[in-house]
Amino acid sequence: MSTREKLAINGGPKAIPGPLPPRGHFGKEEQAAANRLFEKSIASGSPFGYHGEEEEQFGQEFAAFLGGGYADGVNSGTNAVYVALRALDLPPFSEVIVGAITDPGGIMPIVMNACIPVIADTAPGQYNTGPAEIAAVLTPLPKPSWYRISAASRPTLRPYCSSLMPGASR
Repeated sequence: MSTREKLAINGGPKAIPGPLPPRGHFGKEEQAAANRLFEKSIASGSPFGYHGEEEEQFGQEFAAFLGGGYADGVNSGTNAVYVALRALDLPPFSEVIVGAITDPGGIMPIVMNACIPVIADTAPGQYNTGPAEIAAVLTPLPKPSWYRISAASRPTLRPYCSSLMPGASR
């Protein structure tokens, strides 16, 4: 939409004319898996949680789906960023660049890993940060890490950053 077009809220055309279709995330297979987990917990008298065999299996299947590596389930995007930064084993006071469109949950894991959050502005007319915005915040310190990037930005940001972590909570 161009900035000259009238928004739907101001009488312009709706971007999606009718109700959104149902999401359909869960089916009978997922229901059966959840029921098995509850039945196992009831039978054992112990609540299910992290680090059970189901999570281990999911992590292995998810890592294989992504083409290899390691995957572990956590309870939030904030904790996912914390664990990912921990796995990088960055030296204290390493810079981690984050886009300007964030929240405390996007900054806290950086600080909790003894790193320095560096906020890069968004590219003009975009919601993502581009190479020029990253270049503007680079310092003489070693190449920083970067997270919360879009898939389209990865190739253009690679020269600036030692590691790239995509953000999935958009």
